[in-house]
Amino acid sequence: RWSPRTPAARRGPAIPALDGGRLLFLLIELVIRRPVNQKYESVIHAAGFILLMGLMLVVTFNDILRFF
Repeated sequence: RWSPRTPAARRGPAIPALDGGRLLFLLIELVIRRPVNQKYESVIHAAGFILLMGLMLVVTFNDILRFF
């Protein structure tokens, strides 16, 4: 039986820039016991955003090809 919680349970870990991945950085900070360098955090968020945009382009292109 389907429930609204099912997709959330299968989604997996948070990815920075895609799912508010601040929790990931907080966990890293707990392990290394110091804040993550802001420069690295920004680069990781930008990379995640670029990957998301690329995925959107691939999916859109695939849908257009199926349509025609």
